[in-house]
Amino acid sequence: MDTRCAWCLQEQGIRPTEGDSHGICEKHYNELMDEISHNGKKGGDDDDQ
Repeated sequence: MDTRCAWCLQEQGIRPTEGDSHGICEKHYNELMDEISHNGKKGGDDDDQ
């Protein structure tokens, strides 16, 4: 099973496949937690407003 971060794949323009983990690496986890702590919400939700 592929354990690459789905976020890393997306940054590289690679669509995750069914066998990929669709997980999150430490780098992206830390970036997300930093954004949440500063904004109080997940990134990418701006389209809902």
